[in-house]
Amino acid sequence: MAVVITLKDNGTPTSNGFNTASLSMAANTRAIIAVSTALDSPISFSGHSASGGGVSWDEIHHLGYSGRRQLSLFLSDGVPSGAVTITANFSGGTYQESKYGVFEVAGIDLGDPDDGAVSAENTGSPAFLNSPDVGTIDAGDMVFMCCGYEGGADSLAVASGTTQLLLSAGGSNVRSLICGHSTTDDTPGVTWSGTGNGAGIIGINFNVGASANHTLKKMMSYH
Repeated sequence: MAVVITLKDNGTPTSNGFNTASLSMAANTRAIIAVSTALDSPISFSGHSASGGGVSWDEIHHLGYSGRRQLSLFLSDGVPSGAVTITANFSGGTYQESKYGVFEVAGIDLGDPDDGAVSAENTGSPAFLNSPDVGTIDAGDMVFMCCGYEGGADSLAVASGTTQLLLSAGGSNVRSLICGHSTTDDTPGVTWSGTGNGAGIIGINFNVGASANHTLKKMMSYH
């Protein structure tokens, strides 16, 4: 057994206080939401909020990047059912656009789900960005990364060692959101072509559940 992360929904809304699709997930799973929002000027952001689906949402981490954009990562405290409303929180300026992805996380340790998120920002050069070290990746764990990128093309891709889960590109203001996962890379990242476009990245290690970890150890004891 191991942590498994699966894309369930994504979109590019243009009004604040938007809804995801109606979510349906398996028992004993959790949900993560990655969301990036752009405003018309570099003003005061204070992250995002999420509500609905019959669960509570913890904004694990948020950071600003490229002056007028903000990236947040949420984790649910239960199995969501139904639509979730996501709102960008800011003072001044005008809302323009968001991009989001919703993912189901199976096999997670429900008592100690993660090792805490880390983040980094790139102001445009060089043409890659890695998260800081997410910590020790134990057998069965899964590293997740999400990155907001200022450009809408530029061959944006996850770096070697990470598998892409979502690439939503071509927005008018939040031009790209890319997410991926890895069982080996403790500094997951992205690459692109050219210079001049900034990015922000969040990385996190999700811990495998106790029962799954017990199964792994039992299997290893036979060798």
